Amino acid sequence: MNAASVGVSLCPRDADDATSLLRNADAAMYQAKRSGPGTYVIFVPDGSNPGERLSLTTRLRHAVEAQDWELHYQPIVELATERVLGVEALVRWRDPNGGLVPPGEFIPLAEELGLIEAIGDWVTDELARQSVAWRAQGIQLDMSVNLSPRELWSAQLPERILGKLKAAHVDPKSVTVEVTESTAMADPERTQRILNELHAWGLTIALDDFGTGYSSLSRLKHLPVDVLKIDRSFVRHVDEDRDNASMVAAMVELARNLGMTPLAEGIETPGELAFLVEHGCTLGQGFLLGRPVCADEIAERVARGA
Repeated sequence: MNAASVGVSLCPRDADDATSLLRNADAAMYQAKRSGPGTYVIFVPDGSNPGERLSLTTRLRHAVEAQDWELHYQPIVELATERVLGVEALVRWRDPNGGLVPPGEFIPLAEELGLIEAIGDWVTDELARQSVAWRAQGIQLDMSVNLSPRELWSAQLPERILGKLKAAHVDPKSVTVEVTESTAMADPERTQRILNELHAWGLTIALDDFGTGYSSLSRLKHLPVDVLKIDRSFVRHVDEDRDNASMVAAMVELARNLGMTPLAEGIETPGELAFLVEHGCTLGQGFLLGRPVCADEIAERVARGA
């Protein structure tokens, strides 16, 4: 039996019109989903300056209409050989008034405003277009894309992703969809159904930020996960921190025992890389291996064999 997540917005405390009340309740509902199944959250203003928030909201809505987005790509590397096998696509907002805005500064607001699906559709279109362009250059790279909670719960998700890939003649097996552990565990039964459908169509599934979302092993073993991404908080100083070392070694072994590929996030030092290679972690990404860059720089790196 599924447990509902509820968002509550009060009139007239939070708003005095139906549109604003529903928007606030929607934002609270997604906060409840992130907290876990069967919970409720009462909307609380975030304390930010109302004028600044209104300005950001207006600019973000305009960005959705104008599609002021860019994709940057972070290499995903085979650690034993340091060969680039794929990339993770990360959306950036090219704000005419503020330069390049990273996703952490606008994705949460896009979730609250119900704009995230429009952004996600653009990302999928651009991902497919870039895959075709790279193939024309003889570059074969798997590509990963992140799904937000709202996108994951969309009833049209499989059709939206697969339809766009099919239209561009992109093999679904070359595309990985990433879901954070906390999102997956917010409603594990529903998540399992959705991911099973995506997996059945050939998409690769990655569980992101593993170790931060309190998933149980009984749940994890039933999810159709191909790649287990170990959160950067555990990878940091793994060669020096005994606790982190024990946990990362256990996560790598867990992934292997469950038939998943372990991928370490946030690798920043040669010592961290050496530890991961020694303990059999297959894949990795991080500033040491490559920062997120534009598509042309990825093509140049692959051409150099770097």
